[in-house]
Formats: sequence, C-alpha cells, structure tokens
Amino acid sequence: MVELSDFCTLIKPGDVVLADRGFLVTETLGVLGAKLVIPAFTKGKNQLHPLEIEETHHIAQGSNSN
Repeated sequence: MVELSDFCTLIKPGDVVLADRGFLVTETLGVLGAKLVIPAFTKGKNQLHPLEIEETHHIAQGSNSN
C-alpha cells in the first residue's frame, strides 16, 4: 500500500517515518535515505521495559536516541 501510493514521493533523505508495527517498509525508506521508527508495544508483556519507555518518550517528543 505504501509503495503503491504517492507517499514515497514525499520522503526526503534524512526523514524519519513513524509507523505502527506491520509496516514492512524499512528497506524502501532506506533506499530513499529515510528511517522507519516503530514505537515499542506491550503485546505479550505486562509492561514495557524502562529502556523501551524512555525510547517511546523520545519518539513522542520528536527525537530518537538511535
């Protein structure tokens, strides 16, 4: 869906794309010079690990520690 839409024409080198899990476009974005960021999820866990909480907080604020 992403690759067949006009979305990829909007991506510029250095862009960071936030997505839900299941969007398997890491390679496509890499070719365009962008990075895919997917926040941590609690599925199968009672809670997030403290490092996952910190990373998710950075994502929500618009910066990524990676």
